[in-house]
Amino acid sequence: MFTHQPSFRRFVSTNSDGSIELRDDEKITFELEGVELSFDATSSSPGCGKVIVTTSRIIWQNECSVYDFDVPYIVLHAITTDTTSFPKPCLYCQFDEEREGESVECFMAPADPKTDLQALFDAFSVAALNNPDPPEE
Repeated sequence: MFTHQPSFRRFVSTNSDGSIELRDDEKITFELEGVELSFDATSSSPGCGKVIVTTSRIIWQNECSVYDFDVPYIVLHAITTDTTSFPKPCLYCQFDEEREGESVECFMAPADPKTDLQALFDAFSVAALNNPDPPEE
């Protein structure tokens, strides 16, 4: 149960070895290397990195950046192979936020979509099932 509003964070606490600092009772359930992250199909990407799915968060990190999303902040995730929305097969995520009337979204494209895209989708699905939406105020 969240004690704060589910959100996205750009700066995440890490341990001295560079690993993600987990919250109390949080466990890693899935990891996948070689995933390109993009917040817009037409702009530059922060690069390729590792996706870490925990019991409460989705984390993407590489040597330069770390992004952290509380699972309930992701209102939709789906596999897409439509190259008009993103040039590679990827996991599309829509967030519980709007900017300038537009939904905030991201694309996560594994290096090997034939083997890894369904596994990534399944890990997000399990996380979503285990983290229902917080009660509305």
